[in-house]
Amino acid sequence: MSEKVATNSHKQLRKLSLSTKLLYGVGQLTDSISANVFVFFFIFFLTDIAGVKPATAGLVSLIAGIWDAVTDPIIGYYSDKIRWKCGRRRPFILIASVPIGIALWLLFTAVNFPETTKTVYYIGVSMFFYTAYTCYYVPFMALGAEITDDYNERTSVRFYCLAFQLLGVFVASTGTMVVVDKFVAITGSTQTAWSIAAGIFGAASTVAALISWNYTRGKESIVMEPEEEKGQSILKTLTDVAKIRSIRFLAIAVAIYGIGFSITSGIYMYLMNSVMHLDGDNQVVFFTFMSIVGLIIIPISNILGIKMGKRKAYIYLIVCSGAIQMLYSFFDFTFALLLVFCVVASFGHNNYFGLFQSMMYDCCEAYEYRTGLKKEGVITSIIFLFQKLGFALGMWLMGYIMELTGYIGDATQQTSEAVRGIKMLATVCAPAFFIISALIMTLYKLDGKTFDALKEALAKKKNNEQYDDSSFKDLI
Repeated sequence: MSEKVATNSHKQLRKLSLSTKLLYGVGQLTDSISANVFVFFFIFFLTDIAGVKPATAGLVSLIAGIWDAVTDPIIGYYSDKIRWKCGRRRPFILIASVPIGIALWLLFTAVNFPETTKTVYYIGVSMFFYTAYTCYYVPFMALGAEITDDYNERTSVRFYCLAFQLLGVFVASTGTMVVVDKFVAITGSTQTAWSIAAGIFGAASTVAALISWNYTRGKESIVMEPEEEKGQSILKTLTDVAKIRSIRFLAIAVAIYGIGFSITSGIYMYLMNSVMHLDGDNQVVFFTFMSIVGLIIIPISNILGIKMGKRKAYIYLIVCSGAIQMLYSFFDFTFALLLVFCVVASFGHNNYFGLFQSMMYDCCEAYEYRTGLKKEGVITSIIFLFQKLGFALGMWLMGYIMELTGYIGDATQQTSEAVRGIKMLATVCAPAFFIISALIMTLYKLDGKTFDALKEALAKKKNNEQYDDSSFKDLI
């Protein structure tokens, strides 16, 4: 027996209004600002501002990332199971909105503790940050699967969100450097400046969450809990999810790319500081350029994703991006070459985020077909569990290789071996993971044609009509 879904007529329209896409997308700023401040600057902050060794900084990020990944399915499970009058997702968004801002501020506040105590402090604060982040982000993403069930419209929704995500990247990257420099001049303290900057961006994250929470009121489906779901444990739910072929391969591909993405994002500061010796103004120019390029690429990626199909676009475009990045291992970085590298990397990243999140939504119908239950929260959380494990492994790997090659955070000049290690991370390690991810995606078979057949069979199944699943049963 399938779930009964009580909806108003406007909630399940195949086409969404521009205002709905925009106001839902504003919530992506909360994710993007907080997550990108962490990804771009946390290891750099620990090594160069807070005085933590590179390997220890990588370990802190790894532990926090694993904690983040573990909490994902728990929050996803309860966001599916708990029923409030206003829906399943929005209450979580509201509850997490303030803690996520506070946690971001604490992350970038330097403490003068002994080394071991300092390490424990940053592990604890990182776990607090990721608990709040998960409570917000998993329900927020699951909400996107509920506001439309159209294959192409989901792609459109995710690329609108991606526009806000890139706006958040701009705020987090360029804005962080500008605000830090401003408050260094005012306070005379680099540590104080970082704390103030994190407090400002934490507040911005909270405000964006509250805007999205308020203006998605009435957009969420009110789902009644079926009898067969009431006693279903989280372990049984996760086991059922793991049986879906499309979910398995999507999760693995997402994790592998995540390793490379966290390396690329985290290595930019070291590349500019230690390899190219760029001053602060040029770093701001770079991050501004990166954000503008991302916004330009979004409509191109959206069109290609729809015209080529999500799966093909992911495979072909990411392989091309990764291969070009690898060519940079044969050249010395100049500022002009760095900007071109940024364009190529951003092209791959935009397709990754826009396409896999849309494919993740499509997997929800595959699960519903197999079980008769709607579990957007759990499915979303499983995909993000793998992504975050990839992020955590990438940050740990980056820190480990940097210490192995002799990087010293407070050194005026890095050794040639440390410089080579930084360049290798950017031009060999990271793009290798991108290409592997694209190759794994060849095993994911839930394309547009298969999805249409699945949706038709699902509708007939709900109405107790005859249906044919021979064209997709073995693919999902």
